[in-house]
Amino acid sequence: MPFIEESDLLALHKDIDKAQIINERLLDQIKFKNKELKRSKIQRNIFAGVTVLFLVGVLAITAFTAGLTSSNKIDDPNLVVASLDSLQIVESRINNLKRQNEELSLVREFYLAKEFLEKQKIYSVQIQS
Repeated sequence: MPFIEESDLLALHKDIDKAQIINERLLDQIKFKNKELKRSKIQRNIFAGVTVLFLVGVLAITAFTAGLTSSNKIDDPNLVVASLDSLQIVESRINNLKRQNEELSLVREFYLAKEFLEKQKIYSVQIQS
C-alpha cells in the first residue's frame, strides 16, 4: 500500500485549496462578465428600438407632409393641362420614332441586299435566239 507523508498530504491540501480559490475567483469573473454582457445586450436592444421608432416617426412625418402637398396638387387645373401636354409630347415622340424606324428598316433592307450581292457570285449566260 502506498504511503504518503503528512507534509506531502498538507501540501496537497494546500494546492487543492488554492485551486478551489482560483476556481471561485474565475467563476466570479465569469458571472461578472455575463452580467456586463447582458447589460450591453439590453442597452444595444434599447438603442436599436429607439432608432427604429425614430426612423418610423420620420417616415410617418414625411408621408404625412407628402400627402398634404399632393392633395393640394390634385385640385390644381393647371396640373391636368400640363399632364395632357406631356402626354401629347410623348405621343409625338413615339410617332417620330416609329417613322425613323420605318426609314431605317428600308435602309437596312437596301444594305442587306447590297451585302448579299457582294458575297454571292452571279453568273450570266447569253443565249442566242
